[in-house]
Amino acid sequence: MKLMHRTLTAAAAAALLALPATSAMAVTGISGTTVSGTRGVVPLTPGIDYIVQAELSPGVLTPTMAGTVQDVMGGNKAAPGGHVELFADSESGTYANPNVGGAFQTQTPTVLSGNLPRGAVQARSLNGNDWFQTGGGHDNSYGAANRANFWFQDFSNNTNLDAVIAALPAPLQPIAKQTLYENFRDGGGFARLSDPNVAYINEHDNGEVRVGLAANYDMSPEVRQTLGALEASNPLIPTGTLTNLFDSLQASGDVADPFQFSEVVIVTIDGQEYFLYGFEADPSGLVAFDPTESYDGIYEFIIPGFGVIPEPLTATLGMMAMGALGLTATRRQRG
Repeated sequence: MKLMHRTLTAAAAAALLALPATSAMAVTGISGTTVSGTRGVVPLTPGIDYIVQAELSPGVLTPTMAGTVQDVMGGNKAAPGGHVELFADSESGTYANPNVGGAFQTQTPTVLSGNLPRGAVQARSLNGNDWFQTGGGHDNSYGAANRANFWFQDFSNNTNLDAVIAALPAPLQPIAKQTLYENFRDGGGFARLSDPNVAYINEHDNGEVRVGLAANYDMSPEVRQTLGALEASNPLIPTGTLTNLFDSLQASGDVADPFQFSEVVIVTIDGQEYFLYGFEADPSGLVAFDPTESYDGIYEFIIPGFGVIPEPLTATLGMMAMGALGLTATRRQRG
């Protein structure tokens, strides 16, 4: 699998290639970092807005109340170090209801704020309105024109999970995909996607900003569990059908292995919002002190620098048509 970045126009890329070779670019990390809300150390605790995970011993992350948020924001892709988990109680059960009036709809996002040479920058968690808002209001149904469905289709395409669905009898395929979306939604899946682990926000001397999110390197076990739940909820799909297909297609290379997808973060810089997520990680070299969590992968996102206009993805155009301000995704290219 090759990672495809579509962030530069052809003209911009040619211009960059024409520049004379120089020494490595200088990098400036975010400074003056603060986070809104209540800090804690115990995952899943209601009312805890963020947790600081620090690399207190080499390669091991530990939740801590010692030090400041700024202390863990000095990493990079090669050595991410610690991170800050925003919306840390997203999996407490409080936010599982995705419907209008549920706690997730208007949950106050947790905001990490700081400064880069090009200006103020913010990274924040998401709530139900971020995911389910459409031009006609709140709609979390399958197929609605919202970020949730856009992400779900992008997720299915880039991991090639569609290959698992396509192996089912034709009459079951649309039902299976819709049920998969609905099970994910109703099980609090979008709330769980909304608690990004921000490892670093750095600016290079050309103005390019790089954002790193810590997450699982391989989500295959979680996907098998989700497919098993789909089998259990649909009597027309025999037990083991989807999970066995998933394993077979991973072995043949037709489904992503490792199976990777990041959580989601909204970053604001220069007055522009970026809805960031990705489907390919690098090993972080880190393990968690808490065995229920895993941060052994790092996903990096690049926000273009001065004078570089991103080439819109089809996804970007669709999101802009819905009123979103921007989208950047790292994605897999099969072949």
